[in-house]
Amino acid sequence: MQNMNSKIKSSEEIDLIKEKIPEDGINLKQLIEELGTNGIFLLTIILTAPFIIPASIPGSSLPFGILIILLQLSSLKNNKPYLPKKIVEYKISKEHMETIFNALEKFMKFIERFIKPRGKFMSSHKNIQQINCIMIMCLAFLLLLPLPIPFTDFLPATGILLLTFGSMEKDGLLVILGYLMFFVSVIYMLSFSYAGWIGIKLILAKFNI
Repeated sequence: MQNMNSKIKSSEEIDLIKEKIPEDGINLKQLIEELGTNGIFLLTIILTAPFIIPASIPGSSLPFGILIILLQLSSLKNNKPYLPKKIVEYKISKEHMETIFNALEKFMKFIERFIKPRGKFMSSHKNIQQINCIMIMCLAFLLLLPLPIPFTDFLPATGILLLTFGSMEKDGLLVILGYLMFFVSVIYMLSFSYAGWIGIKLILAKFNI
């Protein structure tokens, strides 16, 4: 018999939520209602998952990215999330949700083998938590940018997952890795942007424009 005081693993929470998905799909409002005490963390992870696994949901980039930003903004201000009606009514099919949850559950079971409470200051200190929220918001904004560049979704999404897992599981090492991925993502984007600008200038110069 499981200890009443034992903490349910995130992968187990995901599995329980997956079993409750209606046959006709689920909208984001219903999904939020199904989440427990780790609601903002888990929803952020669920919304980020399609950006790193082969389970793309058509038209999801904008609403998912905006919702991640709004969730972090509410966490930053310690307020109840303000979620626009049009976004929370965005419906996801049962097939798509199961694909996301199955891949996410495997990923969580893998990473849970290495997660443990450590570096409490980096995951629990109020100022650090606020910095984490701001970084996640910045990374979510990068996800919204329609850039035809490889890894422009994968890098920011990985940073979001590391910061979210680290904060949820009180693992300071994951938070530090999330910081590293944040800077890698920003430098990567700026490098390509700069290279693109140089390329445009060379083309214009060639045609004397």
